[in-house]
Formats: sequence, structure tokens, C-alpha cells
Amino acid sequence: MGTPNARMLTSPPLPRQRHERGGDGRSDRRGIDVGCNTDGNKRDFSVDDDAMQMFESEILEDEWTENVTGDLEKMNRDKFGRPFSHTDRAIEWGMMYRTSSGKSYRRTVGAVNRLLRKSGHPEISLTQFYDRAQSLAESRMSTCDVTDARVLAYGAGDVPPEKGMTAAMDSTGMSLNRHGGWLQYFWNREKRNGWVKVHAIVNTDSNEILAYVITDESCGDTSCAERLIETAKGAGNTMSRILGDAAYDKIELWRAYGADGYCTNLKTPLLKKYNGGRVRSRGCPKRAAHVRKIRDEGREKWKSDIGYGRRWKIECTFSDLKRMFGDVMRSRCKHRVASEMYWMIRCHNLYKSIRKTVAGRRPAE
Repeated sequence: MGTPNARMLTSPPLPRQRHERGGDGRSDRRGIDVGCNTDGNKRDFSVDDDAMQMFESEILEDEWTENVTGDLEKMNRDKFGRPFSHTDRAIEWGMMYRTSSGKSYRRTVGAVNRLLRKSGHPEISLTQFYDRAQSLAESRMSTCDVTDARVLAYGAGDVPPEKGMTAAMDSTGMSLNRHGGWLQYFWNREKRNGWVKVHAIVNTDSNEILAYVITDESCGDTSCAERLIETAKGAGNTMSRILGDAAYDKIELWRAYGADGYCTNLKTPLLKKYNGGRVRSRGCPKRAAHVRKIRDEGREKWKSDIGYGRRWKIECTFSDLKRMFGDVMRSRCKHRVASEMYWMIRCHNLYKSIRKTVAGRRPAE
């Protein structure tokens, strides 16, 4: 046995710090009480439990089988050519079930055909289901952009519009068809597949995605900011505050959306060698007013006054999305990735709307 070193003799091991759910006054590195929401209120985890159970029950609901004949009559009323033999509601149910459960297309088609047989309707083939699912997703979002080839698709979230909300925008990456560790080791797979970026603007109260832009990895955040805001406003939403990190600190965006409460974290202010520290307007009085407030009162006071801490809710949104539905896209082609991402966002917004309903039923403490 070797001789113990000096550190072992003089420094006893420190106890491991455990972060539990209860709000017992401890804080994490962001200064937020563990077990509390970002607004300081203690979090009720029973809301998440009930919302997840209701979400799964909603996904497995088979009401669409009760009126298949009537839905087909409406779909085929003004259609030219071969009539539809299966409804959009059947395809939508199958894709929501596949996204939430992580099933393959073959197992999903088996579940759909079981309900079709039970209701006395013809089954659907794997190829037909796959093609209908892709075309249905593409019909609900814009997949053609002649101004920027990096954009794969964009659209508005399927949520009811709200007025006067606080919104936050950011982007995250989704891996493309990640290989397992054994394949990388045994077959020396070092090929880089890259990733796709999902740019989103969310409601900081409910974490619902208001609008999204799906791009390749080379597209920056500011390139999609205007499209995100305009798509969200085009869906009927009005925002009293739009929050973003320093990547969105562009004069053009401050000028265009200053009336909507546009506010970002300013880049290295109060340093003369950086343009971000200019306290004169230079054509943007709103940004200059924020710079002067930071200079006079400090950055932390400025963040507290404008509610900049709520920007963190979009990071929570991305975390929920990846933990519930995964951060690896199973599709190989990028235009198929956009369709897969659409169904993930659709399931995410459904869960958040259910959670908002559950939370609204609970009495305030």
C-alpha cells in the first residue's frame, strides 16, 4: 500500500451536494431557488404528473374513428382524381402517437390499422401512411424559401393566439441520425453528420412555441429573428416584450420591433472600443436608453427592471422538448427532418396546453 499524500492527510473529502425538488432555500448557479419556478413561486410537481397522464390519454384518444365516413365525404367533395380512402385525422393520430411513444413507422401503422379494423374501415399501407404524413406536415408549414436556401421550413405553432404576452426567442441544435458508441469504435465511424437548428419564439408563461424556423447548421440566429416575430404576429399574437440573448443585439431589429418591447442582452456595453457601449442613439434611441440605464444603475438592476430573467424560459422549453421526444432526428433527408420536427412541436404544444389547463385548476397558494 502506498504512502498517503499530504492532501489525503490534511483535507477530508467534501460531502456531495444533492439538489432535490424541495424549495429549501438553496440556490443553483443562476440564483434560482431549487424546487421553485423562475418567478420565485414554489413548483407544484403534481401538476406535471397530472398533465403527463392527461397528455398520454389525449394522444391515445380514438374519437376520429367515430366519423370516418363523414370526414371522407368532406375531403373528397371538391377533389379531382382518385378519392381519399383514409382521413387526415387518422394520419394525424398516427404521427402524434409515433412522436410521443418513439415507435417506428411500421409499428405505428399497425396501431392505426387496428383501430381501422375495429371501426370497420379498410387498412392503410406503410407507404401510403408515410407519404400522407409527409404531405400533411408540409401543407401546414412553409417549406419553400427563395430568399435563403439554408431555411428548410418555418411556420406558426398550433396554439390559440394571445394578447400582450412576454415572448423569448433563441435556437437549439438537433442531431442527425446519431450512431451508437459500438459502431463508432468497431467500424471507426468518424464521419460528421452535422445537425439542424430549430429557431423558436415561445410564450414565457406557458412555454408554448409560437413560431419556429428549421434551418441547417450554418444559419445564424439574427437571420431568423424577423421571420420568427412576423410569423408569430401573423398568427394573431401580440407581444408586450420580446426577449433575446446577445446574439439578437442588432440595430436593425431594435429599430423594427422597438415598439413591441424588443429587448436583448447588450454586447459588452460601456467599453469605448466596442460599438455596443455607445450611449448616443445613432438612429436607435430605445437601445441607447437601455445602455444608459445599465451605465447608471448596473446590469443586474436593469435585468430586474425589464424582466430579462424570463428569457430563460425558452431554455426550459428546449429542455422539455428534448427530454420528452429526444434530441436525435430519425429521418435521414433534411426535408423529412423538417416534417419530423413539425410533429415534435405539435406534441410539445399539446402537452403545454394541457399543463396550462391543469395548472389553472389548482388553487393559488
